[in-house]
Amino acid sequence: MSIFAEVAKTLLQAEVICKYRYSNLYEELKDEAFFRRINSWFDQIDLSIKSSSDESGYYLVTEENEQEIKARARTVFSDLMKSIRFHVSWLEHCMNVFHRDYLVTPGEQFRYSDFLDTLNNNTSLQNELGSISVCKKESKLNEQLDKLIAQLIKDGLVVEVNSRSRIYQFTGKLEVLTDYLIFIKENEQIAIEEFAGDNPKQKEIHL
Repeated sequence: MSIFAEVAKTLLQAEVICKYRYSNLYEELKDEAFFRRINSWFDQIDLSIKSSSDESGYYLVTEENEQEIKARARTVFSDLMKSIRFHVSWLEHCMNVFHRDYLVTPGEQFRYSDFLDTLNNNTSLQNELGSISVCKKESKLNEQLDKLIAQLIKDGLVVEVNSRSRIYQFTGKLEVLTDYLIFIKENEQIAIEEFAGDNPKQKEIHL
């Protein structure tokens, strides 16, 4: 398979191409000539490539008319709101585990054993992890952490970079997620008639 076809196939599978998960494809997209060529190809089928705010990841979006955009926006927004509590919860949890006041960033790594050791020494953090939706069914601390990491890998937000030492790395998709969350936070007064569909009781979004 050519590199052009590989990039196109990956983007069409709704993946975010970043230097941590798809390093070779990411480097191709950083090349201006290649980017113009493949974006021109996607333009023929009403698609285009966009990047996250820090350009750490590339993903595909549709070029649609106003009504189609609104309909798709409602769907995307609804899907995101269903999982937003989970994403906010695990992001805050990682901030607390790493003892700082800023979010994790693409490319950042963490070691499973260090994460677990921090949890073992802090009851508050244990309770916090247990309250995250994907962890609630597990009783043991290591199983809860396994569940969280497995979900982040499934969502394309984390990759395992060293299986023997269990070292993980956050991908460029994290920045795309953060862009969404920041947008929602900055637009808390989003009108229900624009995004809420059949749920007119919900007047605002609050994080």
